[in-house]
Amino acid sequence: MDWHSDGPHTGQDANWDGKGGSPPYVVCVFIPLIDLDPEVGFTQFWPKSHHYSQLIGFGPAACIIGAAVDGVIPAGGCVMYDYRLMHRGMPNRSRATLRPLIQLLYHKPSYKEKRNYAGKSISKIPNQVQLPVEPRELPHAGEQDLA
Repeated sequence: MDWHSDGPHTGQDANWDGKGGSPPYVVCVFIPLIDLDPEVGFTQFWPKSHHYSQLIGFGPAACIIGAAVDGVIPAGGCVMYDYRLMHRGMPNRSRATLRPLIQLLYHKPSYKEKRNYAGKSISKIPNQVQLPVEPRELPHAGEQDLA
């Protein structure tokens, strides 16, 4: 699959030091129900690419410059990322194994998903759950931090 971001870049890009960009409007969480590995495939991420709209179309550069991170994770683990983060699905070489996963989107009340999923949810959970406080940016955990 080609490099892409699930959501459009809106607001302000960060400076080249990573500061000053618009906060996330959607956070995606996915939980694989089987181990994701090179045999069944996984998602590859370009950390911090969500800060810069100018990187759209330059996904292949992530591998060339050593910026790609393989989302090889065990069943029940999870990956959380900004909806603008560039990523791609790696091929399933097993031929017989599907890659079931649970995907959750947490978004600002003003955001309406129109680009993916045909605007439909399969859950009976209300579309919007109000948070008791405004979301805030969390400190970075380290070099492998995808947010």
